[in-house]
Amino acid sequence: MQYSSYAFSTAAGAALFPWIEYVHHRWGGHTRALGARVLASHQLHHRDPAEGGVSYTDKLRQRAPLVLAALIVLGAPLVVVFGARRATAALAGLLLSYAWSEWFHHRIHHRSPRNGFERWMWRYHYVHHFLDPTRNYGFTSPIWDFVFRTARVEREVRVPHSRAPALGDDVDGIVIHRRPA
Repeated sequence: MQYSSYAFSTAAGAALFPWIEYVHHRWGGHTRALGARVLASHQLHHRDPAEGGVSYTDKLRQRAPLVLAALIVLGAPLVVVFGARRATAALAGLLLSYAWSEWFHHRIHHRSPRNGFERWMWRYHYVHHFLDPTRNYGFTSPIWDFVFRTARVEREVRVPHSRAPALGDDVDGIVIHRRPA
């Protein structure tokens, strides 16, 4: 197989992840469609977005069994249709995209945004957490929210101080709401 074919398969796997993220978050995190454990875990995340300070590597370790199961479920038909090498390359892209997604989502809840894209995505995701949990399911890409009309774009989101990540007083539309003293 050509290296370009491996690269294409890897890129295709990575490009698939925003769809999986959307489906998992919308129907797994907010309904029982993917099971009670997925729903319960996500409800805990909504009560404590910083998840008690759990580190990125701990999150990956905790989710490893679910990720392995998903790779097997997705990988089996890919092997049958595309062969083992292309399927492995696609799954590698999917896994890399997943790791980046977890990292990015972790940053949203633990760090200040560093650039305009991050400020926009932080605000976009905070709409989901602090204004309307029936909107903005994509936390690394809003594309499927726009396709399925679940996007809600706001100029400002007020975040309760007790649930705010390490942000300043105002980060381009993210306002930390402090109770009056």
